[in-house]
Amino acid sequence: MKKHIRILFFLSILIFVYKNGAAQNIGVTARYCDTVRPIYDIISTSKASIYAVGSEYAAGDGQACIIKFDKDYNILWQKNMGGSEFDKFLKIRQISENRLLIVGNTLSSDGDLAIYGYTQPTTGNIWVLVVDTLGNKIYGNEYGYGGYTIVTDATVSQEGNVYILGKTLASLGDFAGNGASSFLYNPFVIRTDSMLNKKWVKIFQGSDEESASGIIVNDKEQILISFGAASYDGDFTLHAIADGPSVAIIKCIDTAQNLIWEKKYGGTQGEQGFVLIQDTQSNDFYLIGAGLSKDGDMWDVSPNLNNPEIASSILTWVMRLDSVGNKKWSRVYGPLGNHPSQGASCHMQENWGGGDIKNGQLWIYCDVAGRDDNEIGESMGGGNIEDLWLIVLDTANGNVSNKKRLGAQCLEMPRYIKASRYNNDIYIGAWTYGNVPVDNPINSFGCHFDNNVTASFVSLTLGFWPNNIEDRIKETLHLKIYPNPAKDVIIIEREGLNDATKKYNIKIYNSEGKICYKSELVHNQNKLIIPTSEWIKGVYILEYEGNGMKRSEKISIY
Repeated sequence: MKKHIRILFFLSILIFVYKNGAAQNIGVTARYCDTVRPIYDIISTSKASIYAVGSEYAAGDGQACIIKFDKDYNILWQKNMGGSEFDKFLKIRQISENRLLIVGNTLSSDGDLAIYGYTQPTTGNIWVLVVDTLGNKIYGNEYGYGGYTIVTDATVSQEGNVYILGKTLASLGDFAGNGASSFLYNPFVIRTDSMLNKKWVKIFQGSDEESASGIIVNDKEQILISFGAASYDGDFTLHAIADGPSVAIIKCIDTAQNLIWEKKYGGTQGEQGFVLIQDTQSNDFYLIGAGLSKDGDMWDVSPNLNNPEIASSILTWVMRLDSVGNKKWSRVYGPLGNHPSQGASCHMQENWGGGDIKNGQLWIYCDVAGRDDNEIGESMGGGNIEDLWLIVLDTANGNVSNKKRLGAQCLEMPRYIKASRYNNDIYIGAWTYGNVPVDNPINSFGCHFDNNVTASFVSLTLGFWPNNIEDRIKETLHLKIYPNPAKDVIIIEREGLNDATKKYNIKIYNSEGKICYKSELVHNQNKLIIPTSEWIKGVYILEYEGNGMKRSEKISIY
């Protein structure tokens, strides 16, 4: 019980919102900051396990990785896979209690990719794996060839079939017949059986570039896909010139690729549909997107958006649709545009941001810029610097029941949002860049950056906690680790005299995820010297924790 109270006290530092007029905290229960392992997606299972996928960067390339955390957000193990080029896992889905689906992109044709027979260097294929809950590969497959291909979403039907959504420039191999130009992508859907054997590839073509970011499969195994369509021809004749430069389109097809129905949604200035979410209590679903239109299907006339300067803003919108795409309600969310010269905006992009349903509420996660504090929640320093924005909506009407802006003087970009399946946590991820010329750039998650646009990653879990927990001053981690690579010793040294009273717990993990060193840097101890001359050569993960914050770094022993 004491541990729980201490955690709540610390977590109230970062996030404080209002819900139904009563003050209530969203507490950050854990965080994970990493400069070498950006995480692209995360899930939790009913067995209280958390799995994340991403890529571990190395000099000039990176290997795809899967990481398992325990319920207290400690790393249990990490598995790296790939070849000699850049590989990354982008999506993870649970197939069963003991199996996980992982989908990503690969540039390699050797290593773990050699078995698929792509002997020529690729320009971006799709790599799909089924692994067990220990990260061991059970089987896999690769699709693509002939042009760069990007995965944007994936799902598994009740019958166990796999559907992969993306866009491609490829016109050979699995994408033979695609008319995409060298610069304009066409969207596609790949359908496989449960063993990842390809059943078909459906390519959606037009003379301009389209995006496709959301896919869901209903209980009839009908496939719903969301597009942002700029073309007026090909598969997108539903888009008329009078509609503006782009519209959001949903297509519903059957397992034989036949069109069942399609609907368009838009205004006069251009819209993009990004995320599809199935309602958990009905056959309805939600379409989330962004655009510039201040009219048409998405627009509402809320008084707080009736501002003459709002025309400068990109806005996020949400629509609730019935099972055949008829609109039940729509709402628009974003800044009022009081500072249009600062580029006020609120929008999502492919593979950036998203939404999920938790406890009957719809959580939207996007980026926001601008200093207006009416709709956003509060202003942040930096004005037009992009921050993260969480909006919690009533699914009955789209009314905002909670909202919070997260960030500080460094740019933050949203990555994913996922609701936990075994507790009240919400997981969000962000990419952050320390590109603001201040002496000590710290974002509100307690992660430290340099001023050279070094990408870092933040993963949080959020949940509602009791009121009246006082804020305290944010504290940061100040440790210098050298040399790296190391041969005989690793030195961990404090940075800054004001750090002398802090205590740090130090752990070092080997390549198998086992702890090979454990110690403490106690109060008023300036440095810790770790002998490594008898260690096996290779890569290790050094993790240090203090004042409720945790950070990890990769070290090499030669």
